[in-house]
Amino acid sequence: SFEAKLAPEERFSPLDLFNKIREQNEELGLIIDLTYTQRYYKSEDLPETIPYLKIFTVGHQVPDNNTIFKFKCAVSGFLKENKDNDKLIGVHCTHGLNRTGYLIC
Repeated sequence: SFEAKLAPEERFSPLDLFNKIREQNEELGLIIDLTYTQRYYKSEDLPETIPYLKIFTVGHQVPDNNTIFKFKCAVSGFLKENKDNDKLIGVHCTHGLNRTGYLIC
């Protein structure tokens, strides 16, 4: 509902994220989406060169063991495959606090 009140140039899109990362001379190597919905953006809208992983994670509660395992496997696999570079992992949920912070910690 908030985004509908913004002009398109005021919205922060996945493309804006990629541009900001590039401006900092960094490279995104993986996106992990922890939202429990598919309404914010479509994976098809992301560059094909950046792997995307959707882990449906219920909000307002501690992630279950299966979710934690999936997240750990994704991060471990990425780090193993990218030993020779400094690519970043972008992790997000709806608000960027609870699910994201818990799993990163």
